Amino acid sequence: MLRKKNYLLSILVVLLLVLPLGACTLPQSGTDNTTASVKPTESSTVGETTVEKGLYPFKDNITLSILTVADSNVQSAGYNDWGDTEFCKYWQEATGVNLDIKSMTKEAVQLQLSSGDYPDIARICDSTYPGGLLKKIEDELAIDLMDYADYMPDYLNTIHITEEYENYVTYTDGGIYFFANFIEVGNPTLSWRGVVLRQDFLDKLGMEIPTTNQEFYDVLKAFKDDLGCDAPFSASWWYNLLVDGFMTTEYGLVTSRSYQKDGKYYYGAYEKEYKDALAYLNRLYNEGLLDINFQTTDEATSQASLLNGKTGAHYTSAARINTLWNNATDSNFALVGIGSLNGSDGTKALYSQSDSLTPARCNAYITADCENPEAAVALFNWLYTDEGKIISNFGVEDLCWKEVNGVPTFTEYMTKNENGLSLDNMLYVQTMGNRPKVSITGVSLQRFARPEQVTAQERWADSQVRKYMLPQFTISDSDLNKEETLLWSDIVTYIKECRSKFISGAMNLDSDFDTYLNTLKSMGMDRVLELNQIGLDEYNSK
Repeated sequence: MLRKKNYLLSILVVLLLVLPLGACTLPQSGTDNTTASVKPTESSTVGETTVEKGLYPFKDNITLSILTVADSNVQSAGYNDWGDTEFCKYWQEATGVNLDIKSMTKEAVQLQLSSGDYPDIARICDSTYPGGLLKKIEDELAIDLMDYADYMPDYLNTIHITEEYENYVTYTDGGIYFFANFIEVGNPTLSWRGVVLRQDFLDKLGMEIPTTNQEFYDVLKAFKDDLGCDAPFSASWWYNLLVDGFMTTEYGLVTSRSYQKDGKYYYGAYEKEYKDALAYLNRLYNEGLLDINFQTTDEATSQASLLNGKTGAHYTSAARINTLWNNATDSNFALVGIGSLNGSDGTKALYSQSDSLTPARCNAYITADCENPEAAVALFNWLYTDEGKIISNFGVEDLCWKEVNGVPTFTEYMTKNENGLSLDNMLYVQTMGNRPKVSITGVSLQRFARPEQVTAQERWADSQVRKYMLPQFTISDSDLNKEETLLWSDIVTYIKECRSKFISGAMNLDSDFDTYLNTLKSMGMDRVLELNQIGLDEYNSK
């Protein structure tokens, strides 16, 4: 199905929107449309902000349809649909744009989009519409927003804050095809996942936080021999010991996943150093220091093992630290986060988990079927205004937050919801969640009730990860993109299967590792590296 823009209609809409600007009321300080501590945006080299241009609210009674995947948190909070929430009502009032929001299962969204029945706006993740950005552009699910640049000055101002933002959203043709989620520069909570130890166990043993592979081994050994732990290390996320480079530095391996060095694309599980990292975990397994059921242990089981003292080391998230602490019955229970391990030669840890400033989350796309693209662009642009940043992150004032000492602070409605939802759950209900917006630091810090959660993230971030992290890039050529996707599907399955077998001893590292590398080669791993290098080079050339 080929879609053509109706240029005559677009011109008429522009005239309708631009000529009567004097009739567009500008929210004034102290009115219902302003928020405490929201200051006017300063002009930048990009152009005037929408506040300065007086675009909000629209007075043309425009209604736009948004198709999105349903979030169960919305119903759990007592709403029939996300469009019924106070956030969505405020968004509509502030912009003057009415919304017809349709929330469906992922499968239903995929079915509707594949049928060619497009909404005005699709707010979806990449997995909902496979094929990358190029596929969305080819199918006209995503139009070039730069055609309506006058209606998104705040978004453009945001994009130009850092090169990382700009490169992420700018396509190879110079166009911008989606509204994205950005993490605020300087956010200290980018590293939200890592290893924790029972601090009370360390205190009993008189041991310090381990910083090398040998020290970590010694701690696990003491947990088993001196404290009787059945599974000194247990976690459903055990594979992140390799993926996040927790114990790989000692062997000169950055990570078992993809990374870059000086602009070149690499994959750790395809390198000879990977063998030594697997051997370390195989040793832990053989000596009963790694949960013997590591391949099948689920999160609930590993958490219970940590709480009842059978486990002393665990892989978790910052948010779960508080949950674990609250569920502990042992009054001495305490957790401490530990960073990725350094090399025994003093080499600082090469890698750790860290989000980029442009995480691959759910974006908003204006489709070619949208008859009011100017209003659609302005609608999402509002999220990047100063007022929009506050509301999209904290929700509506008084209900969701109050100003305390000049700082927006979540109310108990958000932190102790009567429906039993956590703050993280409520953020998906009354804010933009991980959808298009600028995720500001103030929200991140309030998500964590215990100082140990923040300290853990600081330790998890203490590595050279920013040197090796890959940017969010795509392979723009559709044929090459499809080729890489097909090759990688079988390759990654094989890598995961062999990883577990090498650790458990089902595959022998001495006799089978070379066969493993040769098999990857025969499956097209070198071609995968080559194709991703093309995508990385395109990104770096922007």
